[in-house]
Amino acid sequence: MDTLRIALGFALILFGLSYPLLTLFHINRQMNREGLPPRRQLVLVLALSALWPLASVLAGFWLLNERARQSPVYLGALLSSIFLLVVVLLLSRRAGDR
Repeated sequence: MDTLRIALGFALILFGLSYPLLTLFHINRQMNREGLPPRRQLVLVLALSALWPLASVLAGFWLLNERARQSPVYLGALLSSIFLLVVVLLLSRRAGDR
């Protein structure tokens, strides 16, 4: 179980560090082909490229570090970043329905 926790922690950190670069690369390719995306889509993508890696890296470090798992401040930061991510996803879904 310890090995799985460590592997998952490293995978989350690696994903969190590579996600913004891949997102910006995708936006760049889209802008070169189709022009500027709609403002709402661009804001959503940029917000997710900040919140998703933050939550991912915090969760990965939380899995790897025993002191982080015992810290209420760190747990609060992790839960608030996940909460903000969920709020942005829900708002984007609501804006997509319009």
